[in-house]
Amino acid sequence: MVLNSQIMNTDLPEADAQRRWAQQDLADHSGRRLVVMLHLPPYLDVPGEPGLGHYDNIAEPDRSWLTELMSGHEVELLLAAHVHFRFFDRIGPTRFLVLGSTSFTRPGFCHLFNSAPPPDHGRDDAPKLGFLLARVRDEGIDLHWLRTAGRTPDERSPDSRWQRLVTRTPATLPGSPLGFTLAHPLSTRTEIPRAWPSAIRQRVRNDYPTLACLELGARAVRVPAGDLEDLFLAGRLEILRNERVDIIATALWDETLAVKDLVERHEGMVDTWEWQLPGMDLPTTSQLDVLRQLQDAGVSQSLSAVVPGEQVPGKQHPRTRTGFRIEGLEELDRTLAQADVGLDRVACRLALSGSPVDALRGIRGGTGLEAIRGVDWQLELDGHDDLESARWAVMSLLASRGGLMSRGCLSGPWSIWIGRWMSATVCSIRSAIPVRCSTRWVA
Repeated sequence: MVLNSQIMNTDLPEADAQRRWAQQDLADHSGRRLVVMLHLPPYLDVPGEPGLGHYDNIAEPDRSWLTELMSGHEVELLLAAHVHFRFFDRIGPTRFLVLGSTSFTRPGFCHLFNSAPPPDHGRDDAPKLGFLLARVRDEGIDLHWLRTAGRTPDERSPDSRWQRLVTRTPATLPGSPLGFTLAHPLSTRTEIPRAWPSAIRQRVRNDYPTLACLELGARAVRVPAGDLEDLFLAGRLEILRNERVDIIATALWDETLAVKDLVERHEGMVDTWEWQLPGMDLPTTSQLDVLRQLQDAGVSQSLSAVVPGEQVPGKQHPRTRTGFRIEGLEELDRTLAQADVGLDRVACRLALSGSPVDALRGIRGGTGLEAIRGVDWQLELDGHDDLESARWAVMSLLASRGGLMSRGCLSGPWSIWIGRWMSATVCSIRSAIPVRCSTRWVA
């Protein structure tokens, strides 16, 4: 269904006719898969945002009429445009996507990011340009943002083999080994400056990290447990879960942490809890008791270590290691097995030295682990050399995948966690990361 948003909130007879037609047509197709498209989005940040003086949304009363129509008829997807910037939300059961542009970005929205504006006062943020490919499957609609950087077919040479790569989404990659550790919040809000023809400052939300996770086919994201206490961030994380992305909540675990209370307080919000041992590589006896109790309660758990004072080649000062060493996994496994504790996963640091294949060969060639059912390999790219980062990302994914498919000693899936996958200032995916599509994620 395509609606004319330009006549909404008017007294034109066509506006009344459109309302009656839309209501009847959706009712006539009840039980069918429904997609609604229009130009103006009903809102950008929240359904209750101002309409008067706002250039980029539909004012009341038609905004509420539209959102209630979506929920009431369980519309699968609502697509809007107008702002030349991407936003993603849910209206009840309805996925709500505001599309970007093929040609230019709107200047004001660059104030969402902690950086200088892109060229032409923010109008030429070329990495964000592209178009949407929506593929309807029995299980849902896959939304693929195909990046063009503003290029057209006329700009390629006659002998060019330029092809558009379509990556798979989390919903179609239940076994994807790729995950991301969020160094920044999943989303932030800000008020962008008032700009013609708006008469007010507009509060908007940065959904680009969320959209990047979906574009890259991430299996899971790791976030601090404190994000769950923030109602805004908790809501954004729930949107990721609705897109089949697992949430792994991390918490530093000392004697002050009420672990069971934390789990109960956030029941239904987390897929796996990762308990981080501060300054040590083995859990204490009391921690093993808690792990066993949570295991008996059916809580999915992971374990990691946060150890300061690690010497890193090329660095003047010691660094803090997050994750276990490969050579320490067998001792950890014995400790857990002796305490009758089984873990779904543990986090293991993959050092950026030598070859990722060499780094993983040690654990692949070792004896089988009994209490540890899966390993999350944590890889943090240095962000200085995109070509080298691409090599590490692809080789690490291939190495971990090969271990699983051949004679890997782990009984559960392996995964790779990549840091510094996005420019922190303008929220565009780094050029190194899409290379990983060539291994497994091509649709």
